[in-house]
Amino acid sequence: MSLTRRLERLKLEEKVAKLARVHEHLLPGVIDLDMINKHVYEQGPTGEAGRVAQEEGIDHADVTSLRLEYLRILKIDHLWILPNLTKLQLNNNAIESIDNLHTLIHLKELDLSFNHIRVIENLEDLTKLEVLHFYQNHITLLENLESQKNLTLLSLGLNQIEDCDKTILYLRHFSKLKSLNLGGNPMCKRDNFVNYVYAFLPGLVFFEYAMISQKDKELSKQLFWEELSTLEREEEKYLAETQAADKEAAEVEMHSVAFVERLNGSQLFHSMFENDPDGQALVKISEETKEFYETFCEEMTALCKELFQMGQEQHLLRKKEHDDFTNCVNAAKMKSQEQSQRVLEDFIEKQKGIKDQVAQMLNILSSTDAEEDNDNRSEIITESALVISNCVSEFDELIQSTWQTLMHNELTLTEQMEEVNSMLERDMSDMVNVMLEQALGYFVAMRSLQESFNEQLSEASHRYQTVIADDAASISSQLCEIMVDKESLSNALANSHEKHLLLIDTREDTLITRIKAWHEEVCENLQKREIARSRTQVLEINRFLDLQREEFEELLASRPEDLMLLMETQDLEKTSTTLGSEGEERGEGEAVAEEIEEKQLRSSEEPDDAQTEISFGGDGVLNALNPGVQTSHLSQPSQSSQLGNKD
Repeated sequence: MSLTRRLERLKLEEKVAKLARVHEHLLPGVIDLDMINKHVYEQGPTGEAGRVAQEEGIDHADVTSLRLEYLRILKIDHLWILPNLTKLQLNNNAIESIDNLHTLIHLKELDLSFNHIRVIENLEDLTKLEVLHFYQNHITLLENLESQKNLTLLSLGLNQIEDCDKTILYLRHFSKLKSLNLGGNPMCKRDNFVNYVYAFLPGLVFFEYAMISQKDKELSKQLFWEELSTLEREEEKYLAETQAADKEAAEVEMHSVAFVERLNGSQLFHSMFENDPDGQALVKISEETKEFYETFCEEMTALCKELFQMGQEQHLLRKKEHDDFTNCVNAAKMKSQEQSQRVLEDFIEKQKGIKDQVAQMLNILSSTDAEEDNDNRSEIITESALVISNCVSEFDELIQSTWQTLMHNELTLTEQMEEVNSMLERDMSDMVNVMLEQALGYFVAMRSLQESFNEQLSEASHRYQTVIADDAASISSQLCEIMVDKESLSNALANSHEKHLLLIDTREDTLITRIKAWHEEVCENLQKREIARSRTQVLEINRFLDLQREEFEELLASRPEDLMLLMETQDLEKTSTTLGSEGEERGEGEAVAEEIEEKQLRSSEEPDDAQTEISFGGDGVLNALNPGVQTSHLSQPSQSSQLGNKD
């Protein structure tokens, strides 16, 4: 290749690269972390505060407002790193769909104007939105904004919305809406469009950013008076039905805790005939059958109400028992906590004195001049070594006695909890059995009523069949099919009877199943909570004392040259043996730990898949003085620390 052609090629590549850089901002893109960080810093604090922010960084959780405008953004993403955004401006981009905004639950203002959005979607989780802009998009239908009850401003101008009636009626659900922009949509061509908006959206204050006068509102109401009156009546009816349904749902929720929902009236009775066309037809054949039906309804409803009342009373008894149990448990926990707190305060005070004494001796050692009189120096070292040895022994005993006392308190509380938990389980079991026994009696009575009603209806139906045998044309087509012969009538009566009994049996099974499941859950949760509490407490005890031991070892290790001086001039075997002798008998604290472990194992059937021993004790303190000596007293708490890891 000639030099000339090579130079031409290099110039061409440079020109292409330059054009690519110039038009880079015109290419559609996706919101990424670099884009977010770049604009967060650009829109962040300025001056000295901005310099500090550049050096130390900006916490994404502190960002509440962000503008990403004129960036040719095609897809929304990565905004989850800004969980506390309240204002987001994405206008003048190339966004085609609303995605990945569900994590911005604190968002109050969202601007998606001048994009290519066709469908309003994926805003269900943004319930705090107050300002929403969709100006100049391609939206054809106003939808999926049911969760935005707090909207005060909505801009939908220059879109493609055509259905005026549906849109305005949809907007009536936003009671807080004060400002609306719909200009430039096809629906605006409707006659008297502005007056229509004023009349059917009376809460508006601004329309297309102009204030609405009271006079214009009144004129608009008069213009659409008839349509508006009809709509208001329908809305009042719908509102009443909705409120009734909500009230019923609330009652069902409240009564379900007593397991007697929908038993405070005739709901069960009417449900028996709801899907029973044969039964509905048969009870209307004569005045006699109608009377049977009314009597059956009254007696059945009375039984349901009695069952409901009994269920409520039993619920109150169970609630009182559980409240008393909770108060008792809280009092016991508080007492144990206060006792442990006093033990820890005493421990902290004593260990401070020990540490101060050790530090003083180490200071004396460090100030001893190596050229000082050997006899005097030896005497100082000997006295210091004896004091430090006594301090180590005293600290060891303090750690062990504190651990034993705390574990004893925990064992006492564990035993108390085990006792009250067992008492609650027994009492709840007795209460559940009492309720089940009484409830079963009511359901037996209901089945008896159904049997009696079926016999009465059967006799009356057969008599009626004989009477109308020669005049079948006078009865309805459905009743005619039932009365065509004795077999058909018997089948209809049997089917109706079986449906009624099935509903009664189903309601009985539901009550029994739910109350038994509740009782099992209560008992299981009692055990789980107590095991978790005890394990957490044991871990806290061991972690605290383990930390104190480590701090004491660090104090000794802070002067290694002084410890070496002691080791060179003093035989510490006796001291180490005194401090580290394990003995053949286990201490009281070890027995306490094992007792707690046994109690937890009896209460839990969880496998021992992994044990991670938290070694409370160690050889650091004594090995700093004499590496050849093994310790036991300081390592004893690790026996119980295993309890917290048997999951």
